[in-house]
Amino acid sequence: MTASFSSPLSRTRSLVPMLLLPMTLLTLAAHCLAAESDSSATPITLPNASFEEVDPSTRKPAPWNLPAGIGSVDDTVARTGKRSVKICFKGPRESGMVVAMIPVPPVPPAPQISNTATGTYRLSVYVRSLDFDGQVQLHVFTYPASTGKNYLSDTLTGTGDWRRLTLDIPAQQSIQSLQVRLNVGGSWGQVWFDDASIEYLPGKQP
Repeated sequence: MTASFSSPLSRTRSLVPMLLLPMTLLTLAAHCLAAESDSSATPITLPNASFEEVDPSTRKPAPWNLPAGIGSVDDTVARTGKRSVKICFKGPRESGMVVAMIPVPPVPPAPQISNTATGTYRLSVYVRSLDFDGQVQLHVFTYPASTGKNYLSDTLTGTGDWRRLTLDIPAQQSIQSLQVRLNVGGSWGQVWFDDASIEYLPGKQP
């Protein structure tokens, strides 16, 4: 009978992929966390961002306006807290938007060049959908209207648990307020919005 032995070098080589795998997973996790939050970001006050405060007489989550006939506050579904905004489609294709006008603090002026972005406004909202055949987008219009611009996020479709929808736009000194629109269109299904937010990221360009 012939004995077979492996050298210490070959055993070390066989361990290298096993050692590299946890390091790779840790690196990927770090990238995911960085995408979710940025340590340099400054939160901007977004009134009633989780739709918790509701006018008892109108059932509206001021300052947000809901689309008539298909929009409502849901006391039974929430990502955090006790409430969310719900859009319900039951027939012919419709579209609507959940809208709020948000003042933003002035950003530092760009050196030597006027009306140049000195950072980024990052807007986000969490979306949940069920049996949904349409699409959802985050839409922002900057004010004053004379210099305003439209920005649209990527589109979410189909059924899914809470997913974060984000939109980065240039933060310019001329911007005084943002009209935030949670756009949704479809003919069947339900969509919920919760935990909207705005952050300012200095120096970062979208």
